[in-house]
Amino acid sequence: FEKYPSLQGGERGRLLRKENGGVCSARNRGIQEAKYDYIALLDGDDLWDEHYLEEQVKLIQDFPEAKMWGVNYAFVKNGVITKCNQGLGEGYRGYVTNYFGTSHNDLFCSSTVVIKKDALGVVGYFDEKIAYSEDLDMWYRIILSYSTVFFDKVLAYYNQDADNRCAYDLNIHYDLTR
Repeated sequence: FEKYPSLQGGERGRLLRKENGGVCSARNRGIQEAKYDYIALLDGDDLWDEHYLEEQVKLIQDFPEAKMWGVNYAFVKNGVITKCNQGLGEGYRGYVTNYFGTSHNDLFCSSTVVIKKDALGVVGYFDEKIAYSEDLDMWYRIILSYSTVFFDKVLAYYNQDADNRCAYDLNIHYDLTR
């Protein structure tokens, strides 16, 4: 955070420290400490488009009955960007009425969703006993209990070149216009 003064404390963000207990433990702690009604996750090996949050706010405003809103993502490897084909149709923007009928079971991923915090009070937090696909477990619980929304616009990037695929230098820039 020393390199990024705008991220230090205040209203823009807080740095929480905790003993390593795994990804679920870290996410749960962040959710429990969150002061506001919406939760957005950003994994260390992912990037958000500069308009990511703006587009999520529009989805929340346009589909207020939902409890989870997601956007599409692309993989970045060796500077090559590959859009994920989610099977809902190019540019789809709306409620997901048949999640299990889509071509992928990874329509939503951690860095592409915003979740209404009160939904987590009902479906529960990330299951800390699960070591793999813990996010799918969470999405399934939300999908089975609430309406969800998806927008087929790439606004997040999964950096497959990241060191240890969990952290990287934030000064890396990709040409996202290709």
